[in-house]
Amino acid sequence: MDENATHALMLTFGLFVLIIALSISMYMFGQVTNIAEKLIYYSDSTNYYDSIKFDSYSYNNDPNRQKEIIPSVERYVNTETIIPTLYRYDKENFCVKIYDATVENEGSPKLIQIFDRNIENNVNRAVSDSKATASSKDKSSITNYAYKQIFDNKEKKPEIFMFGAPWTGSPEDIKSRLDLYISGTAGYIEGVYVDYTNNNFSKAVNVSRTNPNNIRFKERFISYSYTGDTFVTDDGDELVNVDAKDKLVIIYTILGKYSE
Repeated sequence: MDENATHALMLTFGLFVLIIALSISMYMFGQVTNIAEKLIYYSDSTNYYDSIKFDSYSYNNDPNRQKEIIPSVERYVNTETIIPTLYRYDKENFCVKIYDATVENEGSPKLIQIFDRNIENNVNRAVSDSKATASSKDKSSITNYAYKQIFDNKEKKPEIFMFGAPWTGSPEDIKSRLDLYISGTAGYIEGVYVDYTNNNFSKAVNVSRTNPNNIRFKERFISYSYTGDTFVTDDGDELVNVDAKDKLVIIYTILGKYSE
């Protein structure tokens, strides 16, 4: 009887020690994780850049509506921040716009590139619509015509020409497009020759890598909500998807000169 009691006490004590050991292990693991996160944060110099909060305005493309105030944040960054962001735009479905402040367009920095999955899908669909005209009675054809005039017009808008966006729907092709754009090279994507040999962003990236003090980029975040798409039924009735969706736009502006 005494032996059974002693054995039970030993088992209880062993279980108690095991619980304490597991608790200490979990605590130490949590501490190591926190330390690692802090080290990563402190090693990123962009976390020490000044951020400026301000309000931007949007009319939602409707002049009859009162303008809405949209909170925005901007800071100065380097290529180590920009390039990883570009490679995430499709997977996380946000928009990236790149402006060049060294080239003015009516007194403002010039838009030189857009990375947006929704726009690219629309461009890819638009270029296959051979009947798209400004005078078409079909709303979708008019929309396709507009996309072709903006993003498939190599003569008038060479900076944001999208080559028909042959990379849509393929993570591998999207990566290939980003590789070409960042490096300032050319290559084939789905049989389409994509030429980024003459883009100012890759020039700025190259100068920034060799001389970080010679190039500055400004990063600006804008987040807003929209009410979705409008659908037309066979009976001509309009149905609006009113579920609010959030959209994040990240704007990078080249501030410094990129000539060697």
